[in-house]
Amino acid sequence: MQQDKDFWFDDGNIILIARGIGFRVHQGIIARHSTAFHDLFTVPQSQNEEKILDCSFVQLSDSPSDLRCLLRVLYDGKKYLFAGTKVEFSDVAALVRLAQKYQIEDLRDEALDCLKTYYTDEFAVWEVGMSRRCNISNMNVRMRDAVAAVNLARLTDTISILPVALYLCCLLPSHLLLRGIRREDGEVEKLSMDDLERCLEARMELLKANLTRISKAYSPVYSDYQRADCYGCVSMMDQLLAFHNQAVTGPFQSCRILLTGGEHDDDSVKLHACTRCTANVKAVNFTARQEIWGRLPNIMRLKIPTWGTKPQLNNSA
Repeated sequence: MQQDKDFWFDDGNIILIARGIGFRVHQGIIARHSTAFHDLFTVPQSQNEEKILDCSFVQLSDSPSDLRCLLRVLYDGKKYLFAGTKVEFSDVAALVRLAQKYQIEDLRDEALDCLKTYYTDEFAVWEVGMSRRCNISNMNVRMRDAVAAVNLARLTDTISILPVALYLCCLLPSHLLLRGIRREDGEVEKLSMDDLERCLEARMELLKANLTRISKAYSPVYSDYQRADCYGCVSMMDQLLAFHNQAVTGPFQSCRILLTGGEHDDDSVKLHACTRCTANVKAVNFTARQEIWGRLPNIMRLKIPTWGTKPQLNNSA
């Protein structure tokens, strides 16, 4: 057994062993926060019980990094993670997993609230954050973390996280969805077969919606680019239409309809389209995002009665 560098107290009276790493900690501190640990520690021990350094020990199946993260919060307080500074997704995920397992409800709920700042069920929050490339959540998150987010939502029955998390899974390369995402601790996060099926089927629906958006935004058939004072925009929009149709290859480009704020809204501006045509592109993109957002649970074959009931944004283009 290797002693953990951060959590090995000489006056500790219980050793938690996670995959060969020992954490010598204080039984009272751990039991005070966790119902599961409290019950575990109160199980009568036999006189012939094996000990390490005169301490009782418990073998755990958790990863050392997850356990270290949990102990850091239990010893140093929740301010360690939730003090207004961004935290790593992996730390929040570890807290959700272990707080759920060891029945630390307040910590689990606070960690889930942190997840919800990114995997939101509010269109207004999405627009300010993901759509415009401005991460306003409390976490540093990568696109591939969506797989773990789906699994955490399933673990804790937090369905409000699922639509956005599954949508972001749709943007991942297929080999990552099928083979899973390897975490830093070596564990592999994979979607269940049901959720994998949801993503694969949703991709087709998202692709159709994205192609419709492209046509409405850039094709004269759906717009008024043919007006005399917009004549200069016609060839420009034709180029953008051709570009976006050709760019719809692979899952990210095909399904990125909810990510059309910011840089894609600015396409017509970069090419010096007139004010009216630029406003049309922005309006079409916004309407497409809003429409898909409203249908997202259905696209993902989820039943969330409260989805879309919170105040919506008006197009601020």
